[in-house]
Amino acid sequence: FPLDISQGELIEKLKCFINSFTRFFVVLQLTVNQSDTAYKIFGTINNRGRDLTDSDIIKNELFMSVPNEKRDQVKEQWDSIIETVESEDLTEYLRFQYASSIGPVKLVNLYDAITGHLQKNDPINYLEDLAVESEWFARINLIGGDFWSGNIKEKLNVIKNNLDISHSIPLLLTGAVLYNQDLKSFERLVNATVVFCFRYFTIGKNSVSNLEREIGFMSRSLRN
Repeated sequence: FPLDISQGELIEKLKCFINSFTRFFVVLQLTVNQSDTAYKIFGTINNRGRDLTDSDIIKNELFMSVPNEKRDQVKEQWDSIIETVESEDLTEYLRFQYASSIGPVKLVNLYDAITGHLQKNDPINYLEDLAVESEWFARINLIGGDFWSGNIKEKLNVIKNNLDISHSIPLLLTGAVLYNQDLKSFERLVNATVVFCFRYFTIGKNSVSNLEREIGFMSRSLRN
């Protein structure tokens, strides 16, 4: 309120404010017994007018999983990943990286899968892996400066813009992590991925969910 407002005007404005607040706002108190339930409820609430993404909720889980003195490190690495993949919403990257390193996961199960992983493994190590592999995720999605040349770049561009087989990214991410010092092997993997996905859809007439599952299993097998 203005500093020079009279006491009478102030009282009237406060009455209007209280009346509006009690008529048009609802305050709910929700009590839950498990933290994962709280985060799922939290995921349905707007944050400054925007729906929270799965990656927002997973970020909060990461913060909750580490001691206070390490939370600055979590924030710094998380912000670095956002800058690398050039997206505030890291949900797609988190899902593809999980499928690449751990196994296939549906979007609806991503939160439970990652929180379960964090309960059994060091959250800082997981975040460090995310940070390192985000650079390869960006490169296979042709984000940022040119890294690949020749046939590799051409095939990655086809995968991204023509064939619409983004579900193959977990396998490509595994290949980039394993073969980044052996570009001939990586190129063979890219070529094989394109052929496999094309035949899987056109000849096998399989579904996207089946392709995701097969890609996830192949990715994890290569890493092992």
